[in-house]
Amino acid sequence: MACIPTPDQLDDAPELAVLAVLEHALDAAANAVVAMHPELRSGCPLDDELPKNPAVWVAYELTDRARTLRDAIRRYRVAVTIPCPRCPSCNALAKGF
Repeated sequence: MACIPTPDQLDDAPELAVLAVLEHALDAAANAVVAMHPELRSGCPLDDELPKNPAVWVAYELTDRARTLRDAIRRYRVAVTIPCPRCPSCNALAKGF
């Protein structure tokens, strides 16, 4: 789940507010797509055989790209050196950045 920036954090990097909203929107969109295509719950539907419904391919690509974008947003948050005090995973990422 995305960290909500504090007012002090936004003083230094106001763009984090919009990025936090984007992270939440990506989470909600990915969850909705997976709910619509339950075969995505078990991982990549393209591993065993090609799905009959082409929407499943696109749904997998969409959820994969959402995950990639969320990771990039988290790396950006670390890059601007504003750790989130309420998000241990962000602070753990900062150690490996």
